Amino acid sequence: MLNKIKAKIPALPQGINKNMVMIGAAAVVLTGAIVISLWRSNQGYVALFGSQENIPVSQAVEVLGAENIAYRINPDNGQLLIDESSLPKARMALAAKGISAVMPSGYELMDKEEMLGSSQFIQNVRYKRSLEGELAQSIMGLDPVEHARVHLGLMESSSFVMSNKPDSSASVVVRLRYGKELNDQQVGAIVQLVAGSIPGMKVANVRVVDQNGALLSEGFQAGNSNIAGIRQGNDVINRSKSRHRKEYC
Repeated sequence: MLNKIKAKIPALPQGINKNMVMIGAAAVVLTGAIVISLWRSNQGYVALFGSQENIPVSQAVEVLGAENIAYRINPDNGQLLIDESSLPKARMALAAKGISAVMPSGYELMDKEEMLGSSQFIQNVRYKRSLEGELAQSIMGLDPVEHARVHLGLMESSSFVMSNKPDSSASVVVRLRYGKELNDQQVGAIVQLVAGSIPGMKVANVRVVDQNGALLSEGFQAGNSNIAGIRQGNDVINRSKSRHRKEYC
């Protein structure tokens, strides 16, 4: 085979060895074959949970090995990948061992016993963190969203609870599942959900960004929204959040 290819190579300038050219070509072909093989080997594998930090990976790997469930680790983000057909079995096995995804803290932060003499500032910060967690949980209920974080920015000179400053802002960072994307309706639902949670916040002050740095909310205009559209967006969030909670319960 190599001799046939070698015979077809035209005469090379003096000083260039045909054998060296063939070795280089073979190396390129071999590298390409390995890359294609690795790519194909990951086909059909899906993330076990939303992201690496949501689950104790070492414990999960131990359980999966004991149950003879094949898994792989994504070299880019460390996520556990499971064959899609084995996903329910894997989650049931982990749940039986008390291993489950850890969702961002929400209003449960408010239920913790407050330290004696805690200041209004501490209470406001705790409320802010809990609201950010609640919003992240709701946004993660959307099917394309693997993980979400919400950052709320408000005027420091005023109380958070009572603040209705129009210049309050919010940034939402979403990590989308492989091959998935948010449509305009879903982006609008996120914007409306966040803006509606802060008195006086304008939808124009809510930014939604994906893991690649793309500004998803760039084309969202408050002037194009109406009550029906807002309700439709909220319905999308509520339905998706309900499915998300059932999936992890």
